[in-house]
Amino acid sequence: MISENIKILRRINSLNQKNFAKAIGVSIKRLSNWENGIDIPSLEMIIKIADTFKTSTDFILGRSEYYSVYTKGLKKIEISHLRHFVQDLLARSNPDNE
Repeated sequence: MISENIKILRRINSLNQKNFAKAIGVSIKRLSNWENGIDIPSLEMIIKIADTFKTSTDFILGRSEYYSVYTKGLKKIEISHLRHFVQDLLARSNPDNE
């Protein structure tokens, strides 16, 4: 669950592994291990990821299926595009949800 949610979070932010890893101060190898379920991030790192990408630790931990996005400063059309993008991304990640 954590591995999938980190991948979703990275994709929602349109980042490759290199840029996501750089944003949170870890190696690409460490991020790859998290995304592949080989290892899990520490509690401190989960908090850092949540703070950096403006989401909740509950989303990352799989305690909430809802990803919160801060939309302050966005126009209504931009929020609409974001909503459609996320819905499309989630449908691609889990075709059983359609």
